[in-house]
Amino acid sequence: MRRSFGRMIAFCGILALAIACGVWAQPATENFEVAAIRPNPNGTDKTDFRVSDGKLTVTSASLKTLVRTVYEVLDSQIVGGPAWFDNERFDIQAQTSAPIELTYDRIKPLLRNLLADRFQLKVHRESREMSVYALVLDKGGPKFNLSTRTQGIGMNTRQGAGTARMTGTKVPMALLATKLGDQLGRAVIDKTGLQGDFDFTFEWDPEQGVDSSSPSLFTALREQLGLRLESQRGPVEMLVIDSAEKPSEN
Repeated sequence: MRRSFGRMIAFCGILALAIACGVWAQPATENFEVAAIRPNPNGTDKTDFRVSDGKLTVTSASLKTLVRTVYEVLDSQIVGGPAWFDNERFDIQAQTSAPIELTYDRIKPLLRNLLADRFQLKVHRESREMSVYALVLDKGGPKFNLSTRTQGIGMNTRQGAGTARMTGTKVPMALLATKLGDQLGRAVIDKTGLQGDFDFTFEWDPEQGVDSSSPSLFTALREQLGLRLESQRGPVEMLVIDSAEKPSEN
């Protein structure tokens, strides 16, 4: 009886730790079966993420970009890091043991574990009170739908003269909030209450002026997506880089 009780306590402790670390949501696997990481030979600063049949391909990503993506933080929320953290770029090819559907929520713990294993990345979080935006539903609700896609997930932002377009394919609202934070330079917290993965596209003028033919980012969110940004004060998690090393080529 004591042994069973002790095992129950140990299991509860492991379960609590898994939930706190955010890895319990990954039911199928927590590690890629194989992964190759190499320095990017082209020197391009354009990062590309592609997912298909359990395979993740990342081209020209700095460790800072990878950390920002999997931990859903802004540059301003990252503290520390080695000298090469943001200027050396890597290519990654990783494959799961089976051709499972790699949703964004599944990729995060897989890639976090890969960074910990191959980059020896160690981090911790600290909370600070800061000005933030809350992403909320506007009157009338969302003007986009749950995704029915099985491949091609991710976010893409393109900017040209007087216009910018952000496209989300099978992504959660938390990722949209993070990408909006990238555009605004301030943390955006998802308070929409929307669950699931969505498809959406909206356009705005990143350099809003009197002669602009496109709306501001704030107006575009309301008119095209049915969402709104509210300025608030709130706790913002800072991600502190404790240590990181360059990976070996294998």
